[in-house]
Amino acid sequence: MKTALLRRVQRQNQHIFTVGEVARRLRVSQQHVINQIECGQLEAIDVSGRGKRSLWRIPREAFERYKVRNSSMTTAGGAK
Repeated sequence: MKTALLRRVQRQNQHIFTVGEVARRLRVSQQHVINQIECGQLEAIDVSGRGKRSLWRIPREAFERYKVRNSSMTTAGGAK
Protein backbone atom coordinates (compact mmCIF):
# COMPACT_ATOMS: atom_id res chain seq x y z
CA MET A 1 0.00 0.00 0.00
CA LYS A 2 2.73 2.47 0.89
CA THR A 3 4.60 1.79 -2.36
CA ALA A 4 1.37 2.42 -4.29
CA LEU A 5 0.94 5.69 -2.39
CA LEU A 6 4.53 6.68 -3.16
CA ARG A 7 4.03 5.95 -6.88
CA ARG A 8 0.81 7.99 -6.94
CA VAL A 9 2.51 10.90 -5.19
CA GLN A 10 5.41 10.80 -7.64
CA ARG A 11 3.07 10.59 -10.66
CA GLN A 12 1.03 13.56 -9.49
CA ASN A 13 4.15 15.50 -8.51
CA GLN A 14 2.63 16.26 -5.10
CA HIS A 15 4.34 18.13 -2.31
CA ILE A 16 5.49 15.87 0.51
CA PHE A 17 5.72 17.18 4.08
CA THR A 18 8.14 16.15 6.81
CA VAL A 19 6.89 15.28 10.28
CA GLY A 20 8.17 18.65 11.51
CA GLU A 21 6.30 20.57 8.80
CA VAL A 22 3.04 18.79 9.62
CA ALA A 23 3.55 19.38 13.35
CA ARG A 24 4.08 23.11 12.79
CA ARG A 25 1.03 23.39 10.55
CA LEU A 26 -1.17 21.55 13.07
CA ARG A 27 0.45 23.23 16.08
CA VAL A 28 1.20 19.91 17.75
CA SER A 29 4.39 18.09 18.71
CA GLN A 30 6.34 15.96 16.27
CA GLN A 31 5.71 13.00 18.56
CA HIS A 32 1.95 13.54 18.22
CA VAL A 33 2.29 13.40 14.42
CA ILE A 34 4.36 10.20 14.67
CA ASN A 35 1.74 8.68 17.01
CA GLN A 36 -1.00 9.53 14.49
CA ILE A 37 1.01 7.86 11.73
CA GLU A 38 1.74 4.76 13.79
CA CYS A 39 -1.90 4.27 14.82
CA GLY A 40 -3.08 4.69 11.20
CA GLN A 41 -4.85 8.03 11.55
CA LEU A 42 -2.40 9.87 9.26
CA GLU A 43 -1.20 8.15 6.11
CA ALA A 44 2.55 8.46 5.56
CA ILE A 45 5.42 6.88 3.66
CA ASP A 46 8.46 5.46 5.43
CA VAL A 47 11.40 6.51 3.24
CA SER A 48 14.10 5.05 5.50
CA GLY A 49 16.18 2.11 4.37
CA ARG A 50 15.70 -1.42 5.64
CA GLY A 51 16.61 -1.87 9.27
CA LYS A 52 16.81 1.85 9.92
CA ARG A 53 14.71 4.05 12.17
CA SER A 54 11.53 5.22 10.43
CA LEU A 55 11.78 8.40 8.41
CA TRP A 56 8.25 9.52 7.59
CA ARG A 57 6.98 11.71 4.75
CA ILE A 58 3.37 12.81 4.49
CA PRO A 59 1.85 13.47 1.06
CA ARG A 60 -0.21 16.66 0.76
CA GLU A 61 -3.38 14.69 -0.07
CA ALA A 62 -3.01 12.60 3.11
CA PHE A 63 -2.40 15.72 5.19
CA GLU A 64 -5.49 17.44 3.72
CA ARG A 65 -7.68 14.38 4.42
CA TYR A 66 -6.39 14.25 7.99
CA LYS A 67 -7.18 17.95 8.53
CA VAL A 68 -10.72 17.53 7.16
CA ARG A 69 -11.41 14.49 9.36
CA ASN A 70 -10.12 16.22 12.48
CA SER A 71 -11.81 19.57 11.83
CA SER A 72 -15.16 17.81 11.42
CA MET A 73 -14.59 16.08 14.78
CA THR A 74 -13.91 19.36 16.57
CA THR A 75 -16.83 21.21 14.97
CA ALA A 76 -19.16 18.36 15.95
CA GLY A 77 -18.12 18.78 19.56
CA GLY A 78 -15.85 15.72 19.64
CA ALA A 79 -12.52 15.57 21.37
CA LYS A 80 -9.44 16.38 19.39
